[in-house]
Amino acid sequence: DSRVRSKINKAKIESELLESNSLLKVQKRERLQELEEGIANATTRGDLKTAKKLERQKNSLMEAISKL
Repeated sequence: DSRVRSKINKAKIESELLESNSLLKVQKRERLQELEEGIANATTRGDLKTAKKLERQKNSLMEAISKL
């Protein structure tokens, strides 16, 4: 029946979207960790300009993650 096939296809697509969304979240969290390490390193070096730049990137990334 075409309705059953349609429901199966829709379920597959939804499953794939959830999977890719989860992968995206993992990648963004890894990037977030990299930014936090960069901020710590820049702060340790006394490079406040870079630290502030990385902090802004981190904040926008956190906002993007919260919308996923």
